[in-house]
Amino acid sequence: MKGTVQKYGPTWRVRWDAGLKADGSRDQRSKGGFGSRREAEAFLSEMLELVRRGQLLDANKMTVGEFLESWLASKRNIRATTRRAYEGHIRVHLIPHIGALPLRSLRADHLDRMYDAIRRGDRRRAPSAATVRRIHATLRTALNSAYKRRLISYNPAGQVELDPEPIHQRDIWTPTQLARFLEHCAEDRLGAAYRLLALTGLRRGECCGLRWSDVDFEAGRATISQQLTQSGKELAFAEPKSKRGVRVITLDADSLAVLKAHRAGQNAERLAFGATYNPLGLVFCREDGSPLHPEQLSRHFLALSAKAGLPRIVLHGLRHSHATHALAAGVSITVVSNRLGHSRSSFTADTYTRVLPEVDQQAAELIAAMVKMAGKDQAVSGAP
Repeated sequence: MKGTVQKYGPTWRVRWDAGLKADGSRDQRSKGGFGSRREAEAFLSEMLELVRRGQLLDANKMTVGEFLESWLASKRNIRATTRRAYEGHIRVHLIPHIGALPLRSLRADHLDRMYDAIRRGDRRRAPSAATVRRIHATLRTALNSAYKRRLISYNPAGQVELDPEPIHQRDIWTPTQLARFLEHCAEDRLGAAYRLLALTGLRRGECCGLRWSDVDFEAGRATISQQLTQSGKELAFAEPKSKRGVRVITLDADSLAVLKAHRAGQNAERLAFGATYNPLGLVFCREDGSPLHPEQLSRHFLALSAKAGLPRIVLHGLRHSHATHALAAGVSITVVSNRLGHSRSSFTADTYTRVLPEVDQQAAELIAAMVKMAGKDQAVSGAP
């Protein structure tokens, strides 16, 4: 099937073949009014996808379900994990509840009733408030696309008020507990991985995706440029979670020494496996050099921490512990955010001042002390 995009005065117009009419003539359709070539091309891509799937529909007659399916099929540059989440939200929640509604007739009250039904668990077990918000985010993103492509006159998802997501106290270890764990796992084959997670705040996938070529022992730094992701049962290497996830972090001297010892042990494994050893060059991997499943890293962590007699936290709790202790030690929000690879420093501040309110208390005391000292200096100097 073919389609074209053409400039039409100040706007753009698309034309496409929708197959054949009942009398055998060509069914050609068009739509104009797009503000940019990019918007027009995106709309054309969705229409051609509908044609390819045998859904020869006029845009005015399109249902919500048909739009969501064509929108998802037209998405090209998204992560596999993101696509899987979109697919789940659309298949499990959105299409069963609002899929049969005409897209142009969709209103906010339709969405209100849908979310009430989802929260009640009318069709399946009721999800958490956080999951409902993620479902809504998928729908809002899709309908934003429909609005930009002139399929709807407004986005009803923008008029929906959801229940606020409850603030959970993040489970972390104290510095004493963390030191106890690191001592307990020092001789473990993956002990270096847990030390790196605890002292750098790396994400689990970033740790499993780290390569020896990313570690500069002379400069004492590691470059985070990829992560190991899971999509179903498949593992794949991908870019970090956000643009700021690509970063360079400094390593402390003890961690560098632990990494060197870990490399020596890995070299012995490489010699034992010989030609069958996987040549990916991963810092943390299975004995044969193949990728280490992130979930295996998590399960082993739980087993080690239980044997150490420590309070139960999930592996991601090491990242939360790192950020919390860094802020408590006086490290600036900007530095902590950069080391964590957060997309915004405001997210770091919002997340971790909740975890450790005393950080905000320290700031208040420092500010008050500075003003008090300035007042004393003025009194001594007699300056106006």
